Amino acid sequence: MVDMDGCIVLDEAATSSPKHGCVPTDRDISGRLAAGWLLIDKPAGPTSHQVSAWARDLLGLSKLGHGGTLDPFATGVLALMSGRTMRLTDRVLKSGKTYVVVLRLSSDVENAALEGALTELKGEILNVPPKQSAVKIRVRARTLHEVDMHEREERYVVISISCDAGTYIRTWARDLGLLLGTPVELIELRRTCSGHFSEDSTVTMQQLADAVWLWQAGDDPEGGTSGRHSPSVRQGWCRCRCMPWSAPSASRRGCL
Repeated sequence: MVDMDGCIVLDEAATSSPKHGCVPTDRDISGRLAAGWLLIDKPAGPTSHQVSAWARDLLGLSKLGHGGTLDPFATGVLALMSGRTMRLTDRVLKSGKTYVVVLRLSSDVENAALEGALTELKGEILNVPPKQSAVKIRVRARTLHEVDMHEREERYVVISISCDAGTYIRTWARDLGLLLGTPVELIELRRTCSGHFSEDSTVTMQQLADAVWLWQAGDDPEGGTSGRHSPSVRQGWCRCRCMPWSAPSASRRGCL
């Protein structure tokens, strides 16, 4: 994978034809909305479906899909797909995810015991969604590739988890509590990566709204009038423009 001017290239040997359009970075906003990505930094509160519906209506689109449900209280990377990009929904749904979680232990636990429990909950595990989950309950085997403790302050712990798609972090936290012999509460949950997409490429809902307003007003923050716009608005505009999808050639290879 190579990142070239905002395009995530899956196959450097891929070819394209002018019959299918132009280079993604040469498309205007309307062209990108016909086949593009919007990477939203989902806030806590709304469901993934609500965020997708809000962005769809804001952009005046008939459809806008999302690549992976986040529970309402969770934040972070939510990939939205428009137009022909929706063909890649399954690819995004099945891609690995990375989370940062904040846990609160109900009682004092030695670091050695905590690290031992984290090691036991790494690798392949049986994972069942909790009642609070936004998805249908089903038992599945999932693999946690990395489980790292980054910080601890008394009973509060910050942990990063890289895992298969469909891993239920609430259940993982519950199982951690069972191993430790004390309940573990999931205080915060943030998705920092979804497949190839990281939180560094996301925009907030406010940045998207500002960028759409400027676009509809015919005012480009990257042009000569950019001086009067705040850095966050210019950043939102640029990021909304830099995630195109290149239509594949006849061999069905190309760029995300």
